[in-house]
Amino acid sequence: MLFSVVSTAKSNWSLTTDAKIESVYWSKDYGVDTNNTLNRLALIPTLTGKYGETYRFYFKPYFQWDPQNKSTEEQVFADAGEAYFKLRGENSSVQIGSNILNWGVTDGYNPMDIVNMRQYYDPLHGVKLGAPSLLFSHNTEKSEQELIYIPKTRGSILPGTESRWLPRQIYIPRSVDNNIVLLLPEDIRYSYEREEVLNGALDNNVGLRLQWHLGPVDLSFTGFEGASLFPIVQPIVTGNVIQISPIIIIQADSPILLRQKYYRQRAGGFSWVSSQWGFLLKYATNYSQSLGDDPLLPGWTHESIAGLEKNFNIGKEGLLTAILQYSFINTQIDNDSNLSVTEIFRRSWMAGGRFSWGDNWTITALGLYDAVRYSNFQQYAIARRLFDVWTLQASAELISGHAYTPLGVYNDNDNYRLSLSRSF
Repeated sequence: MLFSVVSTAKSNWSLTTDAKIESVYWSKDYGVDTNNTLNRLALIPTLTGKYGETYRFYFKPYFQWDPQNKSTEEQVFADAGEAYFKLRGENSSVQIGSNILNWGVTDGYNPMDIVNMRQYYDPLHGVKLGAPSLLFSHNTEKSEQELIYIPKTRGSILPGTESRWLPRQIYIPRSVDNNIVLLLPEDIRYSYEREEVLNGALDNNVGLRLQWHLGPVDLSFTGFEGASLFPIVQPIVTGNVIQISPIIIIQADSPILLRQKYYRQRAGGFSWVSSQWGFLLKYATNYSQSLGDDPLLPGWTHESIAGLEKNFNIGKEGLLTAILQYSFINTQIDNDSNLSVTEIFRRSWMAGGRFSWGDNWTITALGLYDAVRYSNFQQYAIARRLFDVWTLQASAELISGHAYTPLGVYNDNDNYRLSLSRSF
């Protein structure tokens, strides 16, 4: 339902809003002064406007209010999201403002989606941040081209200092020889140092995508030079060394200072999607090379994912969409850090399904298995649509693994959620 619609012979304006109230409950204590419950409100208004066939305006910001969060940095979050003015021609367009791009074809993990920074308050559910940029697009019936230029981007936003999504038991930082383990005290406290930017990583980011639609096959190529999505996080610690071989183990003192380093990378990607034999087949790969001489830089990284998707009709009103994906990542330099989101997908299987019954009921299930470190993540949700505009959803997320692994570090973060959302 629209709040308002204003229309003349040449112009048209409309405003809609999505609102969501969500309660989160964690069944285990994890850290001192961290939350076991949260109640948050999210608002996503969308204002669209046009004048004639040439001019377009789009504004879709994101607001979140989380007053009970013990990480004060996370209590209020606002981002411009998509907010741009668009000049449209017959086959080409130019957008200026805050843009969000969705490059790549896979679900859950997408190695080609590297243009927009993220808000990582919950690293398993990152939120894309709008990029202040110029976006040039050209479309024909069988091809699309996009070129984006970001004069000055910003870094991603990491979890707050009292977040459950920072290590609270064992912290394995990125190190030159991958041989350091920090044992954390029960009263661990974190603080962030001002971020460090290497090689002008946040300046003059540029990306290009070329896409073709060839019958049952879609192909795309991407290129990007700019800042890494996730910075190198270097802890500054004091403590007692309790072992020096074969690895260095430090009983760390509180607090720990976290230093963020953003580095520049050059990347190229390729994706292939084809509809064959009743399946939707997907493949995406991305090769990136870090630029600079800092000893903690990752060097080259090659990320790939292959998947298939199939729809099943069940009865007269039921539809099941099932997916299966496998990701595989190779790197120049090993990275054993348990604060690396990418490492979760080094050799991982992902399987899931979404079952909808009519227009009102939806059930989803997702599982991820880390075949290198034997940790896993499970997500289950059931949603009921009410009166066409309300949606009530209950969900559970279960995490299992050893604390020294990138997924198992969140082993105590099993959580249960209840949300009520409405579109106005």
